[in-house]
Amino acid sequence: MALLGGVLGTVAWLVVVAGPAQAVMKVSVVPPAVRQGDVALIVVTGAASVRAMDGSVAGRPLFFFPYADGYAALIGVDLEARPGRTAWRVGFVDGGGAPRKATGTFTVKARTFPVQHLTLPAPMVDLEPENERRAEAEAARLRRLFDTISTQISAMPMAIS
Repeated sequence: MALLGGVLGTVAWLVVVAGPAQAVMKVSVVPPAVRQGDVALIVVTGAASVRAMDGSVAGRPLFFFPYADGYAALIGVDLEARPGRTAWRVGFVDGGGAPRKATGTFTVKARTFPVQHLTLPAPMVDLEPENERRAEAEAARLRRLFDTISTQISAMPMAIS
């Protein structure tokens, strides 16, 4: 529990979402500022009676898991993410069946990556046509794989707009 208290002590954005006779729900991003390539956590507390949880960061879906008295989801910040404010959205259906939404932002900071220069022999740089076609096909397959998001890992398939 000491770790949890230390982590939650770094909350940057706090959005309170409440309705009549509803428990107060808090949404926070931990840490409040991340660098390109980092991982953050979006935490929704006070959501014990929530029947469905959905969300996104910069338009990419979040996959929530039970956490404390609510839910949490990991936010992976792309290496090429633009530095600056990044929008998040969380939607849920409360215990009474009413849809609720919360939105906010967190900061992505620039990161400097080391550069390594390599010298390769000409045949490895200028590929023969057959090897170039194979490399292009492999690159296209990898792009499709990296762009695919599996819905099988989401325990809550309900989307809330």
